[in-house]
Amino acid sequence: MGEKSGQAIQKNKNKTALLFFLLAMLYFTSYMTRLNLSAAKAILVVDLDIFDKGQVGIMGTALFFSYGLGQIISGLLSDKFKPERIVTIGLITTCVCNAVLPFLSNNVALMSIVWGVNGLAQAFFWPPIVRILSKYTDKKGYTRGVWVVSVASYVATLLIFILVPLEINYIRWEAAFWLSALLALVVLAIWLVFYSHFKKTAVEVAEDKEDPAKVANNDVPAAQMGKKRSDIFTVIFSSGALFMFAAVAAQGFFKDGLQDWFPTLLSEGFGMDASYATFSNLLLPLFSIVTMSVSTVLFQKVFKNELTEAILLFTITACLTGAMIPILKFKVSAVLLLVLAAIVNSCLHGVNAMFTCFAPGRYKKVDKVATMSGLFNACSYMGGALSSYGIGMIAEKQGWTWSLVTWGSVCIVGIIACVVSLKKWNRYIKM
Repeated sequence: MGEKSGQAIQKNKNKTALLFFLLAMLYFTSYMTRLNLSAAKAILVVDLDIFDKGQVGIMGTALFFSYGLGQIISGLLSDKFKPERIVTIGLITTCVCNAVLPFLSNNVALMSIVWGVNGLAQAFFWPPIVRILSKYTDKKGYTRGVWVVSVASYVATLLIFILVPLEINYIRWEAAFWLSALLALVVLAIWLVFYSHFKKTAVEVAEDKEDPAKVANNDVPAAQMGKKRSDIFTVIFSSGALFMFAAVAAQGFFKDGLQDWFPTLLSEGFGMDASYATFSNLLLPLFSIVTMSVSTVLFQKVFKNELTEAILLFTITACLTGAMIPILKFKVSAVLLLVLAAIVNSCLHGVNAMFTCFAPGRYKKVDKVATMSGLFNACSYMGGALSSYGIGMIAEKQGWTWSLVTWGSVCIVGIIACVVSLKKWNRYIKM
């Protein structure tokens, strides 16, 4: 009996490891087929002079808006249909988009449409991934799985900014997209074969469904709440997610804005060569891998509450941002500023993990894991959109010091939003 039990445990571990590998592979591929244009942008515009800034900007904007909108669509679909089918559609679509894009280089309008469709396809990865994790893992397994998948995205970010310049310089610029399409095709085949094998013996982790009406009003029996009890708005208001959306948008405003504009800040603020300043984008993901690991451990062992950890990380970010202001203003040290920015970026990735990775898992009992994941992600991306334009305008008119002041102020907004949500969130997760 003991030997059979041990074999069953080992078999279950192997199946969980296979699931983590497949989902990490999917999210890795998502980044490799989405960030390749960003990695190729400078070479295509400056070195090869194939496109101008405005043309590349239009394609990037098309992806951005469709990706943000697609998060909500993907979340809703993943909670209503089989999430593995949503992922498969995303993989096929992004494969086609990356393969077709180079053939349209004489028509930027068509390229923008295709890249916008790719943005929609990219949104079909994360919400179904967290839905699949919530179906087949317990609370501890879910947290571990989210960490594995997130680290895969950081590794992909590092690789894409290294590989794309090599592909362009040693093959041709189209290779940056064709090789990504080939990767998606190979991953699609692996996914279809091995996930089908996984599902044959996979057992969903059972958990009693919790009526959101009980959380919204503990004194009123769920039966008296009528058909509205499973409404998404009831879930949002009862859990305090409304203000949490504001907090995750604040995080996105700072995190995405820092990644987009920090090389320019270094270049203009310290007179650093633009090509060297761009390498700062390679340092940021390295720090993020460490912080994601630390944040996960703290969440599991210490805080066990997404909002309290987010408040701590937001506070650290605000303090470090305050320290960055005089360093930039008086040009103390570009290296010191870079180190602080890397730590700040890491803390913001930790905040992002609390809202887009761990918090959606709390909605398993009301069958809204993917929906809430899509909503949180959409808010983060909307914050990033505002920052992409807003920080550029502030820097242009007021200087980079005021951009840092703006980011610090946004951190305070995030802290306030978390504090306002805390009471409802505590009650919700206890239920």
